[in-house]
Amino acid sequence: MKSEPILDCFCLWSDLLGFGRTFEEGGWSLSNEKVRKIAERLAAIERMLFKSNAPRQEYVFLLNDGVARNLDWPHPEPGYLSGVLHWLQSVLTNHWQINAIERQNGHPGMRSVLCSGQRMDLRESTKNSLSQVLAPESMAEHLARDISVYSPQQFQMNLAFSKAYLLEGLGSKAGLAGPNFFIEGSLFHDLVQICANENVVMLDGKLEYQTTTETTDHRRVFNILGNAQGKRVLRLAIEFDAKVVEVNHRGITAKLHKVTRFQPMDENDSFWFDFCGYNFEPAPLPSCYAKDGSLDI
Repeated sequence: MKSEPILDCFCLWSDLLGFGRTFEEGGWSLSNEKVRKIAERLAAIERMLFKSNAPRQEYVFLLNDGVARNLDWPHPEPGYLSGVLHWLQSVLTNHWQINAIERQNGHPGMRSVLCSGQRMDLRESTKNSLSQVLAPESMAEHLARDISVYSPQQFQMNLAFSKAYLLEGLGSKAGLAGPNFFIEGSLFHDLVQICANENVVMLDGKLEYQTTTETTDHRRVFNILGNAQGKRVLRLAIEFDAKVVEVNHRGITAKLHKVTRFQPMDENDSFWFDFCGYNFEPAPLPSCYAKDGSLDI
């Protein structure tokens, strides 16, 4: 096999909670009414996903009650950080939207784990039936359209995907309880690197990016700011619980940070998505944070 390039990537794995219990109660039969109602939850995922995904930057893999979302980085063209920020905003917003709907409908919600890692392509994403069998010419056109093997390239050898999937599956016994959003600490190091390399020349000057962290006893905030003409503009802010979940599992040593709120781009200081209660009415962030330390990542 020829040597394939190694790509850096971010990958999110999200899992709807409570499916296994419903299947058990319904005898693992699609004829059972409880089991059939699960389709409504799956349909909600797809509706939310296709309203807020970032199709130019990401690749999405839907599998039963889970969804994987992959973003390769860094692209060589200037301005790529903007795509990264929009993707982060997309996955965070999508997680919040689904959990808000789940909460309204009395469902247990969705848990997400976002990891940084590497991947490579191994083979084509699909094979048609014609490549698998000898067939008469009269059947060739039909068999060429019939896809018999699905193997999305972006997830064939994707270690970020593997990490996110394994860590999310540990659940509450590893401290990853409930419908929460967890981010692996190494991803923040990657964001710092991307920001440090991102200088965009604009008509009115050069736009530079920087990251900051703010801490209190109970919360930590990771900020990405843009500096242009001496003005600092907040591009994205993610707030975490101060307690870090440390995991050592199957060779994966990770520090995971639970998101409590996040502020999207182009919103005022009072607008934050609440990841604790998934309430539709946003609450303001306390105005004063003591800059007495850095994020322990």
